[in-house]
Amino acid sequence: MTGQEFNGNPSGAAGGSRTGHHGQPMDHHRRSDYDRTAAKTGMALAMGALLVTGMMDGRTAGKLHIVSGIALVGFSFWHHHLYHGSPRGRKA
Repeated sequence: MTGQEFNGNPSGAAGGSRTGHHGQPMDHHRRSDYDRTAAKTGMALAMGALLVTGMMDGRTAGKLHIVSGIALVGFSFWHHHLYHGSPRGRKA
């Protein structure tokens, strides 16, 4: 073993449903990098959608603008949580 505990998985990777490049389970570090990249990409796409729908006219554009804003708030919350974790586990 190379400094990792054996968890019963022959690949040595942590359990989880996400898989890596060749269908192998992703370890915890790679999964967190993947989640952080996905959160940042989601924020960028939501911000772009806000920009585009903000310049458009019409009822559909207005609804899409609101949905894009909600998506941006959701991705921002996810992004914050990935970097700072849950406040329940922290001590004051």
